[in-house]
Amino acid sequence: MRNFSKILLLVIFINLFSYVSAQNGGLQISGFLRDGWKPISGSMVQLYSYGSLLMVAETDLAGRFSFELELNREYQLIFAAYGYVTKRLTIDTNVRENEEREWVYWFNMEIFPEIPNTDFSVFQLPVAKIYYSPNFGEFDFDYNYSGKFKNLSNNLISYVKKERYAQYNKHISLADNGKKSGDFVKAIDHYLMARVYDPYVLYPTEQINSLETQLLRKSNKYKAFIELQQLGDSCMRGHDFSKASVFYTESASMYPENDYAWYKANLADTLNSRFDNSMYIKLQYNHHVSLADKYISNRDYINSLYHYELASKLNPNDEYVFKQIKFLGTQLNISVDRSDSEQYRKLIENGDRCFQNSDYDKAEQYYNEALTINQSDQYVKIQIDKINRKKELFKQFSFSPESRTKEFIANLAKTYDTGLTQEFHEWDGKKVVRIIINDGREAREYVKTVSDSDTLYYRNGQNISKVVFQTETGH
Repeated sequence: MRNFSKILLLVIFINLFSYVSAQNGGLQISGFLRDGWKPISGSMVQLYSYGSLLMVAETDLAGRFSFELELNREYQLIFAAYGYVTKRLTIDTNVRENEEREWVYWFNMEIFPEIPNTDFSVFQLPVAKIYYSPNFGEFDFDYNYSGKFKNLSNNLISYVKKERYAQYNKHISLADNGKKSGDFVKAIDHYLMARVYDPYVLYPTEQINSLETQLLRKSNKYKAFIELQQLGDSCMRGHDFSKASVFYTESASMYPENDYAWYKANLADTLNSRFDNSMYIKLQYNHHVSLADKYISNRDYINSLYHYELASKLNPNDEYVFKQIKFLGTQLNISVDRSDSEQYRKLIENGDRCFQNSDYDKAEQYYNEALTINQSDQYVKIQIDKINRKKELFKQFSFSPESRTKEFIANLAKTYDTGLTQEFHEWDGKKVVRIIINDGREAREYVKTVSDSDTLYYRNGQNISKVVFQTETGH
């Protein structure tokens, strides 16, 4: 019987090898969307290939996005946000024959506000091109193209820098007048645009919060409007653009004067018309099968079965996945208690949420509890190791502006995970909030110190204002 099991394992791994060999590696493309140092959160970055929309990724609080790309295809990324000029970037993932590596490439994309009656047609061209360099065996920008495009757009960008503050004052005036006349919804629209033109002023955000609070207290209609907007947002994240359009259009019809609501409705319509649902399903299917195959090779059967079943929902007629599920469920007599499996997934989700919120003690509790159900999960072990390393870093924390040398800041990019990390310290009688934003090539350290006498803010050891701290960190 033992020999029979070995034969079955051999057969399944031969099939597994055949599937993995067909994948031929890939490129994980990740980056940060920003306006200067301000992260643009909540934007839908769009991924296209040969004219069809494949998927979108919503930027997080740090402005971060990520896509997993297949090799030997051509892609386009579109960066769009309300009130901003849309930018494009192309990616050519064609590599040398028989290359089967996994590459990771990080970059920053800066966008800027749109100025009315200004010709931005040059930005119909890609602002940059990423390609595979056979000389180095890595992906990088086409710096020759980037230099040429920069020469084309320099004067326009300089003009925007001069004009954006005049536009800020214009929209503040319109918003304040709308507020006085009782047209709160239109006033919010103008405050939103003012915040785009000058994100370092708190006044627009304060006014938006105040007006929305008043509207929610007084009007069930506005509550329904917000609920429809939230339903639309949820559908966008799930790539159900048709349904998102219905929710957004319904909300916009409640307040026809709301430009932002119509912007979202039109965006959903555009994405729906370009969306290749079959390709999206294929990409999701490949993603789950790839993960399941990795888990099964590590004999992590709970995670493996979970991802095979997700793949099966996407493609119920796939023979490979059917055989893998049957193999896990019967031929090897692996019994996976469904209640245990569901509890395990919830523990992982809770652990991940706490980890993202920098609540590392709670995250560690959830991860350890998950390990009691599935001791083979390498992901959980990696997360616990990250927590231990972060706790060691916390112990080493001390702060003085003069200690934040170029070498110190450079080491942060090597020490911290890419993205946004938040820490809380008690140091020298002060409460400290520390935020590290690591974009993969360089890192920035933001520190807020609170004592009985004052509250101070720093970026890389230099004094900054509360507004700059809040704007650039989202804290």
